[in-house]
Amino acid sequence: MKKKRVAAILALTLGIFGTHRFYLGQRGRAFLHLGGFFITMVATVEENWPVFIIPAIIGFIDAVLFAVMPQDEFDQKYNDRWHYPQ
Repeated sequence: MKKKRVAAILALTLGIFGTHRFYLGQRGRAFLHLGGFFITMVATVEENWPVFIIPAIIGFIDAVLFAVMPQDEFDQKYNDRWHYPQ
């Protein structure tokens, strides 16, 4: 069962790499985050402009969204397979 607090902490600390999406089982989005990080790092090195801040901002926004999301909505969205009909 996925925990909302863990997802928020991962998004805040390692969101630039998309680790929170790996944790939530969203591998497609996670690889997009990771690919975006590498592309922006190359652009940062080549152009000497801090473009890598963009994935960091996206990770921060995800962290805030996870933190303010109601627990029921989080469970419905990310823990749906763990709920059994009563």
